[in-house]
Parts: sequence; C-alpha cells; structure tokens
Amino acid sequence: MNAPKAVYNIGYRNKAKEVAQSFKALNGTVEVYACCDTLQVADYSKFDMASFNEEHKKEMRAKQFSRDLEKAFQMSVRLNGGK
Repeated sequence: MNAPKAVYNIGYRNKAKEVAQSFKALNGTVEVYACCDTLQVADYSKFDMASFNEEHKKEMRAKQFSRDLEKAFQMSVRLNGGK
C-alpha cells in the first residue's frame, strides 16, 4: 500500500482486520501483513503524483522491500502448514 505505516495504523488497520474476518469465515486461517510506503511507479515524473516524494519512495523500497518479501514468504510458509 502506498500509505506510510503510521497512516495504515490510524486509518487502515481496523478495516484490514474486518476484511480478514470475512475471509476467515470462508477459509479459516487468515493473516494480514501491511506492506507500507511502497514505490508505485519507476518514474514519478511521467504521472501526476506530485503529492509523493519519489526519492523517499525509492529509499523506502531499497530499505524495506526485501524485508517485506521475506515476511510475505514466511507468512505463506505458515499458511501452507510449513511447506
């Protein structure tokens, strides 16, 4: 998600929990992992995205993206019973 973690915590976390509960009723085990402050496009100058700081987004991707991938992978392992 494009929003920073602080915005997720204030405005999106509860909604994500509500949606997770709906899926839990259908499937049983559900986990939510918020990947926040993500890089949306490779070149922000090609889009009307002036409200975003491209350098910050690139910095966050360099710092956080591999961590988010690893956490998502670990989640998939848990949800697949360790397989």
